[in-house]
Amino acid sequence: MATYQAQIEGLTSLTIDTAPTTAEVTQYLVDGVKEVANRILLVKPIETPRFCNTTTSSSTIAQTGALYSVVREEEGGSVLRKCDPIDPSLRYEATDVDSFQYRSKHNPGYYVLDDIIHSVPIADGVALQVTQVQYDTDITFASSAVSFMPSEYEYLVALYASMRSLQNKMGSLSENSDITTAIANANTALDRISSSLYNGIDNYDEAHKRFKQVKVALDNASKLFNGDFPNSLSDTESYLKMEDPEMIEASLTSIQTEASVAEKVLTELNVMVDLPLKESQGFMAEVSSRLGLLSQDYNWYNAKYKELKSEYDGAFMIMAPQQRGGNES
Repeated sequence: MATYQAQIEGLTSLTIDTAPTTAEVTQYLVDGVKEVANRILLVKPIETPRFCNTTTSSSTIAQTGALYSVVREEEGGSVLRKCDPIDPSLRYEATDVDSFQYRSKHNPGYYVLDDIIHSVPIADGVALQVTQVQYDTDITFASSAVSFMPSEYEYLVALYASMRSLQNKMGSLSENSDITTAIANANTALDRISSSLYNGIDNYDEAHKRFKQVKVALDNASKLFNGDFPNSLSDTESYLKMEDPEMIEASLTSIQTEASVAEKVLTELNVMVDLPLKESQGFMAEVSSRLGLLSQDYNWYNAKYKELKSEYDGAFMIMAPQQRGGNES
């Protein structure tokens, strides 16, 4: 079977390198193993033994997941006695021969404290065997299989990690510095225009303030993208990190509107102030183009995410017991 890196790249068309990194993908796979196993066992508890591993010890055993079986070897032989669960607060009474809670080697018990499984009587020189759900925490992006999981469910781990990888990629789009750089360059070009031009009757419409409208639109576009405007949680960069497609689309539309205003006014002023305005206009065209590409990329990744999520959730819906209809005759 192909490695999980190859599977994820095939499902998402991403290149696992920086967004996401191989370390991040490995963590997504570890998380996915637990997520998939827990969801399957929730709807199909009969499958529990297939997700289990048995550990034997002569003392205590760490708990890794849901317990399936706990047995203790009886001294002097190979007989295994079932251990019944004990309230940890009664662990002392379970060793007191005068207590109704007393547990002997013939009817042993167990309790869990701080994720450690203890038997009563203690497993001192005899075997304590625990069968419990085990998660493969050694899986990495280079793995091609999952331990302690039936092979028919392993593809769900790849789907889970693919969805998380797409979310990672969408979030990384907020770090696109090319847009803010282009906006800054447009402002720099405008700043090179002599302040006297603002007062020149041929270059400045006092009634409509057309020249200053360019700078206002540029400032608005910058603030809307990553300038904490209207507030620190409402600019485009914040919506990308929160993975809110509707607000991202609305925010990008607002920025494109401001960019269009600036571009239109720059066109009007081009005949009056040549080089700086043309340069600024070029940068604003770049902003519009990059915003369009950013929106296009985000929408593609989001559509792919929804496609994989539908397949992922659908698999668990098929596993879930079907509810009976109304009254049967």
